[in-house]
Amino acid sequence: MLASAVCLGAVGVVAFSRLYLDRHWLSDVGGGFSVGLAYLLLAIWLIEVVLVRPKRDEAETGETTAVTSPVSDVERV
Repeated sequence: MLASAVCLGAVGVVAFSRLYLDRHWLSDVGGGFSVGLAYLLLAIWLIEVVLVRPKRDEAETGETTAVTSPVSDVERV
């Protein structure tokens, strides 16, 4: 939780400095926030769908979704 607050603070300080130093317009900073938030939400959603849900579904049903190959049973030389 502390790390999230520190990162959020850093983002806020950088955004304020961009406006204060007159390097970007408010619309640029707002657009950056919007794109960053969209990227964050997409990444969280993908991790949830790809990594977390299959493990949770497997734990609830007791079934494995992994397909075993007959080649893996053959002793390798």
